[in-house]
Amino acid sequence: MPYFTSFQSILVQPSILMLLFASLLVAQARLHPISSVVKVVQVQFNGFLACTPTATHPTRRGVSGAAGVLVSASCKGTLGTAVTNTSGYYAGLISFEEPKFYDPSRGVPCFVTVRLPAIGSSCQVLPTTGTLRAPVYLVSLTGGQIAIVNAKPLQYVA
Repeated sequence: MPYFTSFQSILVQPSILMLLFASLLVAQARLHPISSVVKVVQVQFNGFLACTPTATHPTRRGVSGAAGVLVSASCKGTLGTAVTNTSGYYAGLISFEEPKFYDPSRGVPCFVTVRLPAIGSSCQVLPTTGTLRAPVYLVSLTGGQIAIVNAKPLQYVA
């Protein structure tokens, strides 16, 4: 019987070691998640400029958009512009001279801005001075080369 007990403990020890090793790997992955960096050559930015005092899209329907307003976007120092359509929606493109590398888990470091007054718009409720600014969030990556982003709600900056 002592031979069987010692043999059993020899078999148990490797399995315990494997379990401990697997637990260590899981803990390591939680502390330092593996992220994939993607190469981006263009950023397509999209959004809506509401004709409201805060320029954000309210929860109720029937709010018109601010048409004909120049919207700028900036990503790591590179600029792009767009003009809102008759419904207040805009879509623009930023093209980089050299590819930029982003970690999608950390977001895209871009901002959308609207300088006030909103020249070209018939919207009379937007503030007359200052800037509207919004960060963006990643919607998708097209072929790993074009990042498609949407603007979060605009915030008034004096």
